[in-house]
Amino acid sequence: MSTPPSHAPKRVMVVPPYEVAIRANAIDPAASVFLTANAGSGKTTILTRRVVRLLLTGVDPTRILCVTYTKAAAAEMQNRIFNELAAWVQLDDTALRIQILDLTGSAPDGREMSKARRLFARAIETPGGLKLQTIHAFAERLLHLFPFEANMPVRFTVMDDSDRADIMDIARRQMIAAATADPDSGLGRAFGEFALALDVEAFDRLILGALQLLRGPGERFVSPEESEAALRRILSLEAGDSAESVAAEMLCGGFPRSEWPAAIAEIRAGSTNDQKLADEWHRATLHSDELAMANAYAAIFFTKTPEKKTKKVKLRDKHLTAPTAKRLPVLNTALVQEGLRLGALLDKQARVRTLVRSVHLMALAHDMMTRFTAAKRARSLVDFDDLIDRTVGLVSGSGADWVLRKLDAAIDHVLIDEAQDTNPRMWDIVSKLTEDFFAGEGARAGNRTIFAVGDEKQSIYSFQGAAPKAFAASRAKFKQQAAAVDAVFHDPSLRLSFRTVNDVLGAVDAVFSVEERFAGLSSQREPTTHETARAGAPGFVELWPLIAPPSGEAREPWEEVDAPGRASAQVQLASRIARHIREMIATSRFEDDGAPVRAGDVMILVQNRDAFFQAVIRALKRENVPVAGADRLKLHEQIGVLDLVAAARVAILIEDDLSLAAVLKSPLIGLDDQDLMRLAPNRTGSLYQALATSAATTPRHKAALVEVEAWRELAITETPFGFFSTILSARGGRKKLL
Repeated sequence: MSTPPSHAPKRVMVVPPYEVAIRANAIDPAASVFLTANAGSGKTTILTRRVVRLLLTGVDPTRILCVTYTKAAAAEMQNRIFNELAAWVQLDDTALRIQILDLTGSAPDGREMSKARRLFARAIETPGGLKLQTIHAFAERLLHLFPFEANMPVRFTVMDDSDRADIMDIARRQMIAAATADPDSGLGRAFGEFALALDVEAFDRLILGALQLLRGPGERFVSPEESEAALRRILSLEAGDSAESVAAEMLCGGFPRSEWPAAIAEIRAGSTNDQKLADEWHRATLHSDELAMANAYAAIFFTKTPEKKTKKVKLRDKHLTAPTAKRLPVLNTALVQEGLRLGALLDKQARVRTLVRSVHLMALAHDMMTRFTAAKRARSLVDFDDLIDRTVGLVSGSGADWVLRKLDAAIDHVLIDEAQDTNPRMWDIVSKLTEDFFAGEGARAGNRTIFAVGDEKQSIYSFQGAAPKAFAASRAKFKQQAAAVDAVFHDPSLRLSFRTVNDVLGAVDAVFSVEERFAGLSSQREPTTHETARAGAPGFVELWPLIAPPSGEAREPWEEVDAPGRASAQVQLASRIARHIREMIATSRFEDDGAPVRAGDVMILVQNRDAFFQAVIRALKRENVPVAGADRLKLHEQIGVLDLVAAARVAILIEDDLSLAAVLKSPLIGLDDQDLMRLAPNRTGSLYQALATSAATTPRHKAALVEVEAWRELAITETPFGFFSTILSARGGRKKLL
């Protein structure tokens, strides 16, 4: 157990004095701070307290900009600030004095007490509210304030995920249509490279991955030519290297083609294995295409041909049998040397193949992104990437001085939450907004600070361009700027966790104590160090051996095709977890208070809501362990919803035999397999016609036909809501499904 149950007595959190000092410095309104904080160390609390401390010192709420990464985090922070300020209004003088003393380290006088009680009203009445928002929301606000300077439509709209998916789908369809209309064009050849090799989902994943690499500075996209040049550098290929040039190197260097016939004849005079080699070599000479000939020629030197899907082609241990090698020592040596030469060329051929496919992929992605961008502009839409790119241009372009002068008068304190997920373009915006904070002589009078809190180990948005190392780089940059003007700057680390017990933290630190594992943690290349405030709280970590997937897993004929089999590793592990929890509930008690372990004290965390997730729930139910079930449902995958969708399809298109068969067997109608066997196999028309014919003699089928006809009438007269509502309520569908 990593957390005490709700019935256990609460334990006192122990915060060491040095941690108290770090937290006090972190909320010092006169200091700029870059705080590295482990998970569970109270980052949000520190950020909230810093904002309250700034307000208490008299900072205008409109001059504080607090940037978070998600809307939920912004809302959580705002709620915490308002709740604390609202509580101050109701506290008596003694309690309020204690609160302020804890926050500032000094006892307040009467004037400060009065100011503290007015902070809630001041924050509430601030025009536009406190600026607690995501970086994208802040960027959108700036662009609306300066649309002309940013070269933006005055009434631009930010796309949501649905809009983006729709326009991206249109762009993809247009790209495919253009490619298939002219297969010999560059776009057509690029599409042909993948059309037969990948299914639709794999193709879409590949394209979306390529799109992430296309975006250059601003809204410019990396061209296919630039992509090819970069790829050639990465793959160590010259400008003229191609599949044809590599094939020519294979055939024209090393062993001269003019000597092939004589070599083949000499080898054929040897043993059976030598004759097989001679025949294989002779067949290679019959190819009229140089690419095919080169691959066939290389194949005689290796265990696998380059065409086959193998991780590695291996050079043969020997080319000639021992007697033939002894008889033809010069030829044997030449073949050995030729194999080594061709090995290097096969590697080069693989790099050329990678280049060709990558260039084709980038060409498709570039065409698709061009169409996507044109569609956005035609609709005055922008996406999140546009917001950041346009804002970077706004604060660093030709008219940036005037924009920054206006912003400089409005922002004195910038706070950044989850700074490890701030990408380099976002840091560019922050740098521009704060560059006058450390301008020294001539800067606007008054205390101005930047605060950032993050943890490189917790970065989860790399797919959106987050670069955890940028946090460390920005910390070093701001520290240097602060030192140049003698400004107060702190960059401490918080290692104390209020969330987890020492046993769990010790296990984590042990895992990452090996130097080879430092690289994935942070730019500092150092082991993790965790401490806990829950001193003495019980806990343990138990490691189970891996369950190997059974080879040749037998499946019962009635098992679902996509579900894990009964003997699969997933089901075995799920069963083991369920038995372990059942035994723990039956026999175990908590060490601290002796209370029995209950089902509600156990939480199971999984990486994905996949087949294993469902297997665990089923296993717990088989063991009679009370389980809350799935914490999130995909509504469109639930069987009752699928039945209703099938009913709608039948109502709209009665000729849809598959949907009709599904809904006839659903609880909404209630026929069984025997009914379908009477209706479907020998029918001459549609399933609906067979049902109508059988309804004349079979009451069950007549009732089913009446229900289907009622749906068809509802589809004509009702809205979608009315259609489903009538089926579920007036026609008893809800009761049938339950």
